[in-house]
Amino acid sequence: MNNRNSKNHTANVKNYQKRSKRLFPIMCDIKGDADVIEWFTSRKNYSGEVRKLVRDSMKKKERQNKASAELRAKRREQKICIFCANQDERTMSGKSLCESCFTRSQERQRARKNDGV
Repeated sequence: MNNRNSKNHTANVKNYQKRSKRLFPIMCDIKGDADVIEWFTSRKNYSGEVRKLVRDSMKKKERQNKASAELRAKRREQKICIFCANQDERTMSGKSLCESCFTRSQERQRARKNDGV
């Protein structure tokens, strides 16, 4: 028998939660995060509210990434730099970055490599 009155119901619930749920606790500073604490206490289902906020944020980021990709594609077709929208010999020859953006990109890559070493 596997109902709420069975002896092992609590163990069954724990096993189910362990298999299918994950907990993400957050810690709030009483003084610094008073507004966040107030928000949490004013909600009936704050877990659901947080999931909704995270999903909304993910959708917004996805829309931004899509819009950026479309803008870059449009600039590539027009043979202008995908970052600064300038046109030079590099972009006219089919490259996606102008000389100055390309140089800055190379410097950033070198800096990342040196930081990782």
